[in-house]
Amino acid sequence: MISITTSWLARKHTIVQIHHFHQHLKYSQNPTQHYASLLQSCIGRKAVEPGKQLHAHLCLTGLGYNINLATKLVNLYCVCDKLLNAHHLFDRIPKGNIFLWNVLIRGYAWNGPYGAAISLYYQMIDYGHVPDNFTFPFVLKACSALSAIEVG
Repeated sequence: MISITTSWLARKHTIVQIHHFHQHLKYSQNPTQHYASLLQSCIGRKAVEPGKQLHAHLCLTGLGYNINLATKLVNLYCVCDKLLNAHHLFDRIPKGNIFLWNVLIRGYAWNGPYGAAISLYYQMIDYGHVPDNFTFPFVLKACSALSAIEVG
């Protein structure tokens, strides 16, 4: 199944790939890795509509709040400049993952509003997460965009 999904990824047929995946879902014991591959394909192609369809399917199957898949979904929405969708999903899932925080902080640092990236940074610290080597460049980019030298 992975090789089938990988071959579809290589051909860049995201919509066909999702349809093909649905046809084979019933034979899979653990579809999470396949969903992750599909989401990565959507991210790489900035294909938000197929990603939204996959998101809806994940919610129906009970995997919509799987932290790894949800992080990829937040990333997809950020890459596609759908920050309201990204933040809405972010607000609905557990915050126990530094990667999830970094993805949304990066989304705001790249697309604005830049103050939201800084606000999320402080919220992340309030939740008890320690910033990592990926967090700081995103926050500094947001500070630079705001000319907020004293914050950075």
